[in-house]
Amino acid sequence: MAPVTSTAQGASTLVNVERPSLLITDLTEPQDRKSMKKNLLILVTVFLFCSCANLLIAQDGLSLMDKLERVTKEREPQWTLDRKLPGGKLVVLRWSSGEARVFMSITVTESPNKAKEIYESSVARLNGEFGAKATRYTIPNLGTENQLWTGYDNAGSAAMQFRDGNVHVLLFAPSEEVAKRFARYVDDLLPSSKTAVPENSSQDWKEYSSVEGRFSILFPGSPTLETQVIEVAPGVQFNLRIHKLKTLAEYSVMYADYPIPVGDPAVARQVLDNGAKGAVESVHSELLELKEITLYGHPGRYLKERMPGGEIMRVNMLLVGQRMYQIAITTPREQGTSAEMVKRYETMADKFLNSFKLIEKKEESAGSQWDHLSWSHLLLKS
Repeated sequence: MAPVTSTAQGASTLVNVERPSLLITDLTEPQDRKSMKKNLLILVTVFLFCSCANLLIAQDGLSLMDKLERVTKEREPQWTLDRKLPGGKLVVLRWSSGEARVFMSITVTESPNKAKEIYESSVARLNGEFGAKATRYTIPNLGTENQLWTGYDNAGSAAMQFRDGNVHVLLFAPSEEVAKRFARYVDDLLPSSKTAVPENSSQDWKEYSSVEGRFSILFPGSPTLETQVIEVAPGVQFNLRIHKLKTLAEYSVMYADYPIPVGDPAVARQVLDNGAKGAVESVHSELLELKEITLYGHPGRYLKERMPGGEIMRVNMLLVGQRMYQIAITTPREQGTSAEMVKRYETMADKFLNSFKLIEKKEESAGSQWDHLSWSHLLLKS
């Protein structure tokens, strides 16, 4: 694993990125100078792609369960989350406050239709279990549909369930008010199809420019800037700048500088192609499309892949002298989604990717962070 130091808003953390062992082996075996340069460039490209994909996989370092725990700790200090049973698609949680308990299960299904099936089956089961003595009603603006039961025991307990998108939630609480509050906490963390998102309004798309990055692009909001220091070989590092924003989709522009310009068109093609394919293999995604592109005469690649969780990532790679840009958008999984929504994702991706522009600046021949490094030094450190 290659260490990566990530810095954002004054904070610094250490992240692991998988180092492609095959390319490291290639760098340590005897070969001519041209091959050594080409293999190192491919290695750096793979690292850039892995970093881009890991932005999605990390999900800000917090799962839904982690976020829910944080929210309830802040807003319900009298309740303690003392039982957590995380699973692939089912999470079971319990909060305690003295002798009182809140039980909750969260099921993430493969589609909204499946969540609806679970909801309807569970409603029928609880109706039969509670019988006529229970009072049933719905809560406004909670999920796609919901049901709350009270009066089924003498303790004032409440049961509730709702679905939102492809997620089904079932909970039991000591009172109606507690049930409503905890249900809202979960629903507020879910990406609801009813929620207005910046992508819906053209007024929210604003041009964002980076003088240091020498680019401009449209974002549906204000992105944050993060710097990752990535070590490609022991003692040899480069800086990766990441401008990112998450709304309905995840948007990012990242760039890093290679040790030398890639002047040979044949080498540039191989670096772009092999780097993209190697990164896809590293994150175990499915390559859906890979094609050549050019912008302002600079070579690049368009890459479309399906991530392990089903999300779709679209990336434009652009090689400008010593600098590699990656402009990426990741949209939610399309399985079980309407054709209209899939079309909307495609429109969002086209708008973002096609808005990227270079801010021309005279190339500097000196001052690169790599200028002091010789190829023999890189190989000896690998």
